[in-house]
Amino acid sequence: MIELLKNNVLNRELTLFRDPHPDNRRYVRELEYIRLAIEPKDNLSCLRAADSEEQAAQNQSASGYFVKDVLAFWAIMYSVGEPLGRLNAQMRGDLAILQSLMELKAIRWGVGTQQYEPRLFGMSIYQEFTAVSLWCMLEPDGARLGQFLEMHARHPTMRLPAVDFLLDTFLPKGIQRPLKYQKKPTYQGMWDALMGALASQGREAQTQDMTKYMANWNRLMKPLGWKPGRVYCPLAEDGRQVDPNCQGDQLFQRFAFEAALAVCAFDLDDSAFRDHLYYPRDLVDHYRANVRQQRDGWRALGAPARFAAPLPPPRKKADLAKSKLKGYARWVELACDGDKDAQEAVIESTGRLRSLKKEAGEALAALAENGQGVCADIKDDDTLASQVDSLLEGRGLKGFDSSTVGGAGPARCEVLLKNAQDWLSKSKLSYRLYTLDLGDDAWYALSVHEVFATEFLALGESLSLP
Repeated sequence: MIELLKNNVLNRELTLFRDPHPDNRRYVRELEYIRLAIEPKDNLSCLRAADSEEQAAQNQSASGYFVKDVLAFWAIMYSVGEPLGRLNAQMRGDLAILQSLMELKAIRWGVGTQQYEPRLFGMSIYQEFTAVSLWCMLEPDGARLGQFLEMHARHPTMRLPAVDFLLDTFLPKGIQRPLKYQKKPTYQGMWDALMGALASQGREAQTQDMTKYMANWNRLMKPLGWKPGRVYCPLAEDGRQVDPNCQGDQLFQRFAFEAALAVCAFDLDDSAFRDHLYYPRDLVDHYRANVRQQRDGWRALGAPARFAAPLPPPRKKADLAKSKLKGYARWVELACDGDKDAQEAVIESTGRLRSLKKEAGEALAALAENGQGVCADIKDDDTLASQVDSLLEGRGLKGFDSSTVGGAGPARCEVLLKNAQDWLSKSKLSYRLYTLDLGDDAWYALSVHEVFATEFLALGESLSLP
């Protein structure tokens, strides 16, 4: 199986991959790394052969990697464009092996399968969620889905409130939530944004907010490696890099599975964003045609969630009128509208600058990265629109709709910023939107409360802001 898939991937036209920016040889190399995923007997026999608890403990690390590789194999099959039926068949076959491994480990440790060591499977939260998403949207048999989700539920380190909120809609009896969830993942911003969209009342409002979420998806994924394009270093036939000094990109093996799962869970209209490069619309189409009524017919069309979407706690806000910060730190504080987390992230990224004469671009990019400003290429109207929406909504300023502005490229960017300024002025919302020109090929903008506008402009001047 592995050799056949490797040959198929190596000779496959790039347009047949689901990954928008694939590289044949890199995927072949990934398949080499997960060879254990299609050679499970060695792993099971590894544990069966252990004649003591100590030996089994020594062997558990290797079998943990095995489970991780199984999940990675499913994700690669999807990324490289394997037929969904073939992927589902592979998942079904692997499920029996995973269950055997789980039970065998429980026997070796002398405990029931309900209490086996939660960290034994060794995968990341994203790998686990990818697997869960594939099962929810591909598997028409509710019993099999329940078996896999039961395994997922036994991993405290894999449980997230947002994921359980989605999974609950696919289980007739609902999901049993733990009393306490583990630490948040590093990409919590994605889940917070998704839950914010799904917290809206009614399918129409949810659909509108999901459209905004997907318009902002690329920016949310940027800290995790998303780029508008990828440049790969050439690889030799053995998978080694031809030029060891080449500094190229790695594969970005992520899709908006969370958005697709939300669409399926709440029967939302995805027509406004189904052409997004990273939105797995084929999974959604498969679910609607083959799974929705057959497996999930018990759930009424558009049924609301059983419990409220888990929203993040309010962000810490500084009292801007009582702040004792000065110089650059005060300028950042005002630009962040008192958001302490964003302010700390910007300062950590840029350091405590004494002047913005040369570092203005760096500071403005850091503000935009944390949802506190606009920093977009002169032609990138999509990024600018999503940043403007995030900037205004982050200040509680709802009502501006960037999707109503037509056109594309620099012309649309200019109109978007002007319309946002006019909307703030006419709405009398106590905030101002300032645009900045650094003389390069980018758009910049910041929003500050009008009470502190004079101080903010004076600080910029003292810091030599262009």
